[in-house]
Amino acid sequence: MHNTDMKYVVAGIASFVRNAQIKRALQGCDPEPRLNFWRVLYGDCLDMAVIEWSKLFGSDSRQPVHWKTIIHKDEHDKFRKGLLEAIGIPESAWQDYWNRMKGYRDNHAAHFNEEYLRPRNKPRYPDLSVALEAAYFYYDRLLPLMSDRGIAHSYPKDIREYSQRFGAQARQVATKALAATADMEERVR
Repeated sequence: MHNTDMKYVVAGIASFVRNAQIKRALQGCDPEPRLNFWRVLYGDCLDMAVIEWSKLFGSDSRQPVHWKTIIHKDEHDKFRKGLLEAIGIPESAWQDYWNRMKGYRDNHAAHFNEEYLRPRNKPRYPDLSVALEAAYFYYDRLLPLMSDRGIAHSYPKDIREYSQRFGAQARQVATKALAATADMEERVR
């Protein structure tokens, strides 16, 4: 692993966190926006969050930013155990969650599966809470590795605190932006 590659991991985690927080902010301000403009943005934020998370935790361990690529093979079991403790669920629940995230990515965000979207199949839009905790855990393991390798950075020391601050600002922006378009009617269908 090259030093610059770890910076790409941080960028991926940051992108995931930001998209997840923007999606939450928008959804929290107006769960059912009337304008297609907002509906597209809500969906795009969810899709990008899932895609970014999949780069970090998906099935392709050959992905340069996947945790299995960054964490030394001898440390994989320790990482998995710590991850499960950090997110507070048993391995079976993690596997179910991982399958739902992968299913959404494979059938909707990155590829198209018409059957997946049919109402009778109750398409599941993933909740990002567990994914956020997993990303926080990965980030918290990444910074010491960067320090050990002498990689200088100015990244936040506390990703949770950064995420909360970003989320708070996203809610302020979403509130104003949604209010600014509240009197608009959808004209393009």
